[in-house]
Amino acid sequence: MGMDKPSSEKAVQEYGRYNGLRLFFTAFTQIALVSVNTIMLTKGNIVGMAIASFGINIIWTHNVKRTIFGSELDRIMYAFGATAGCLFGYFLTTII
Repeated sequence: MGMDKPSSEKAVQEYGRYNGLRLFFTAFTQIALVSVNTIMLTKGNIVGMAIASFGINIIWTHNVKRTIFGSELDRIMYAFGATAGCLFGYFLTTII
């Protein structure tokens, strides 16, 4: 029975790490799409606006639940992902 505890603790750590990375990348993608959507708006690209807007909002619906019911670390991972997505979106829009 003593072996079960380390195994379950490891599983919790693995889940936490996976959840944190998932939050990071969904926030990254969401904010990168916001940057792209801004460029699509300024260029009047209706198809680009529609695709980016849909992506932003579908990802947002998934992120809300994870951050509301998540830990402080989940919120920090989300914020780091959003920051990285913003920077990536900036660089992406310079080449669009």
